[in-house]
Amino acid sequence: MDADCVWVKTSAGVEEIAERRRTIPPRLRTVLILVDGRRSVRHLRETAGMLADMGASLAELRGLGLIAPVEV
Repeated sequence: MDADCVWVKTSAGVEEIAERRRTIPPRLRTVLILVDGRRSVRHLRETAGMLADMGASLAELRGLGLIAPVEV
């Protein structure tokens, strides 16, 4: 995964944080909370540390439709 890529929550991602409709693992919820549309993958990795495999977590969240890459 491109370390400079920036991700943003989709409307479904924002809704998931607010309402917890899905049952996603705590590690994914933490990564979803960290995704803010400003921080790069590199910065997210630094922030999360050993908490999550950032690449796999972001890929899973994208597959669930909860995040999307920021278009430049």
